[in-house]
Amino acid sequence: MGERYLTQTEAARRAGVSKDSIIRARRAGRLAGARLAEGRWLIPAEALVAAGLAPSDESETLSRQGEPDVEDTGEACDVELARSGARIAALEDVVARQDEELRFLRQLLADAVAARRQP
Repeated sequence: MGERYLTQTEAARRAGVSKDSIIRARRAGRLAGARLAEGRWLIPAEALVAAGLAPSDESETLSRQGEPDVEDTGEACDVELARSGARIAALEDVVARQDEELRFLRQLLADAVAARRQP
C-alpha cells in the first residue's frame, strides 16, 4: 500500500493544531517527505506521527492504516521498533538539512568578510 498524503489543512485537522503550526513544522523540516504537488503541499500521514504532531489515538490510526492487526507481542515490538526507526530517520534528515544550511551560512559569512577586507 502506498504512502497516504494529507493536505496541510487535513494534516492540521488530524493533528489537532492550526494550519500555521503544520506550515512551521514543514518549513523547519520536521515533516519528512512533504512535497509540493500542483501548487499544494502534501504531508505524509506517517510524518505527523514521526514528528509527534498526531495525538496518540490518531497516531495509531494514521500509522497502522493498511497494516494487519498485530496480536503477537513480539510482532508488536517489531512494529514499534520500525516506527521508532522511522522517527529517528526523519530526525536525522532534519539534522542533515540544518547542517547543510549552517555550512552554507558559514561560507556566505566567510565570503562577505573576505570581500570586505579587499580594497
